[in-house]
Amino acid sequence: MELKFYPLHNNSIQTFKSNENEYYDKNGKIKNRTVTYFFRTDLDWLYFAKLLNKKYKDQPSFNIVQYACSDGSEAYTTAMAIKEFAPNIATKAFPIIALDKFPDVVKEAQSGICNLFEDDISAIDWWTRGKFNDYFQVVPRTNPDCAMGVKPKKPLKNLILFEQADVLEDLKNIPNKNSVVMCRNCWEYIGKENYDKLAKELYEVTKNNGLLVIGDHDELHGVPPVLLQNGFRETNVKRVYEPIKKVATI
Repeated sequence: MELKFYPLHNNSIQTFKSNENEYYDKNGKIKNRTVTYFFRTDLDWLYFAKLLNKKYKDQPSFNIVQYACSDGSEAYTTAMAIKEFAPNIATKAFPIIALDKFPDVVKEAQSGICNLFEDDISAIDWWTRGKFNDYFQVVPRTNPDCAMGVKPKKPLKNLILFEQADVLEDLKNIPNKNSVVMCRNCWEYIGKENYDKLAKELYEVTKNNGLLVIGDHDELHGVPPVLLQNGFRETNVKRVYEPIKKVATI
């Protein structure tokens, strides 16, 4: 598979191999490597779905927007979690809007091909209570490092809408009521110089009954204190934040 190279906000270069991202400095030396997983263990998907159910069961609809969507693994994970653990809000939540800055990444996601490691296969089957074959069909893999290639079947694939967008430019397009923004494990590549501005914009988007979801990688790169300084607090589900009303100062 041909690797595509993209410039990032923090002056590094990204390559994309379906479920793997590699980051190089301007001299071609690898800086970091990230991998996209299904049902990534840094979020409790059961309790996340239950939180969504509690928060939005009496709302006519709500929005889920995921940035840095990569091959769609996490968007599909979110859809399966809702269908399995909060089915009564499923009609209110879809489609999930999955966004990525890079056009070839979006094109790959739109193709529907996902490459799975053995752990992905086990996680999908465990979290969906043995329904792996209900959600996916096996296809040739495009990443030789992985165990299997799959495509989501239409009932799952149709729940996700993949589009190109940069989180630093796109938040103004998100409804500022009942919006769940998943901005997970990507803050490092946004750049620390943009943290405060992004947190402020995320607060404005989520302040009317919304939520913000981050990842463990973001915690390692200093995101939680920035969120707390900009009007968020962590919910009882780890790494899921809600805005709190700011007290006016006289």
